[in-house]
Amino acid sequence: MEMFSLFKSRMIQDTLDEIFESRANWTIWQPSTQGKVKISGVITMVDEQNLTMDITEGDPGEIKASEPIYAHCPQKDVIFKRETFQLKSKTLTFKTPNELKLRERRRVERFTYKYQDFKTVSLKFYNDKEGKGHSFTLNDLSTSGLSFVCPKSELPNVENGTELFITHISDQEMPEDHHCKVVYISRFMLPEGVQDRTNANELVKVGVDFLQSLESVTYKSISSIVAKKQERTRGLDVDSFKGLMDDEQQRVLNKIAEDNQALASNIRDRIEEIDSLRFMTPQMKQTFWLEVNQDLLAAALRLSSRELIYDLLIDVTDRVREEFLFKLDDAKAPSAINKAQDSICEFIRAKVKSGEFVLSPTSFVKYV
Repeated sequence: MEMFSLFKSRMIQDTLDEIFESRANWTIWQPSTQGKVKISGVITMVDEQNLTMDITEGDPGEIKASEPIYAHCPQKDVIFKRETFQLKSKTLTFKTPNELKLRERRRVERFTYKYQDFKTVSLKFYNDKEGKGHSFTLNDLSTSGLSFVCPKSELPNVENGTELFITHISDQEMPEDHHCKVVYISRFMLPEGVQDRTNANELVKVGVDFLQSLESVTYKSISSIVAKKQERTRGLDVDSFKGLMDDEQQRVLNKIAEDNQALASNIRDRIEEIDSLRFMTPQMKQTFWLEVNQDLLAAALRLSSRELIYDLLIDVTDRVREEFLFKLDDAKAPSAINKAQDSICEFIRAKVKSGEFVLSPTSFVKYV
């Protein structure tokens, strides 16, 4: 079964509320009892803080306090895990899960762009005789369709069922205009916890379905760049820690938030600020590596994306790379990571203020 992780608290709450209302059954197991002990239960109470489940089948005495609990709802194909819980008689109480795994029901794999700075889709209306073109930010792509983000004022007459022609997709060669139709329009939502410093409230996300599936799509996002960089940067393809994928990052932040919401929020903001280092030019990187405190940088990057780490290490020498990877492999407490992040952010701001760094998507452009 293909699963995907859901982290948005509102959607998690809605999913659990729906299961609660239906009185759907849950199968409960632990690593040492999987396949040996059958325990079932139903949710009797769920809110933003806690979830209570009554055991309806099986012996509660088989549940071990030292092991995490997994719960699966077959009716909805939902799974969650809780490291800690309370068991009284036949009642289990957990903190409400901050991650649910749901069954993937899409027909084809969808490629989502982590960084959308240069990913665009160009289109024109099916019934537009003048053939006026529009260009918007590409959000994700598959052989059966795509989605894009645009100001809602630029597509005032678009609704479900509106027919469009895709004329160009970043990184994807289009032999001819590709016929498609709009299947959904929704408000564009920033990732949960990310502060809105733009006009995101005025943006919409539009999903389109190709009337005829493409034979293939070319996916040249940061992940494919990473694959190429792995070939160029010996020493990065190692078993030690070298950054987090999106799901891993969200999982760790949710875990921190359970104990300290303010710390998790501050770490998330600093991750976003440090992420701007990916806009450094080669000349900026030289200055950066010569002047930055590498011990603090390694600590600050413990919760940063794998893509950023690869991007920072692409042009350094083998010796610097190996030394830095050794430092990066050293685990740190969340508070220590945040303290290091604050120091690195101060360093970045000072460089930006002095004009030495220009951290924007167009910083690579040279004007002559």
